[in-house]
Amino acid sequence: MRFSDERHSSRTIEAVEGIQGHQVREVSIRPDCLRLRLTLDNGSVLLLSVELDQSGSPHLDADLLHLLHPAPKTDDPAPDRREGKR
Repeated sequence: MRFSDERHSSRTIEAVEGIQGHQVREVSIRPDCLRLRLTLDNGSVLLLSVELDQSGSPHLDADLLHLLHPAPKTDDPAPDRREGKR
């Protein structure tokens, strides 16, 4: 795939590379089909957008959004708050 705008291409490649190894949990697309949103198993969101430049030519743009404070994963059950009370 060739890109006419190096800034868009490198940003798109970096965003798409960032989802490797993750599973897609949810997919949504805008009614005008100009934006696709993929929600990943780690809570990150990949936004793929078609943007038109000044001449009207379409360009693919991508952003990978990460959670600022992901919830810690734990296999331990929640402690019973009644422990110690008799």
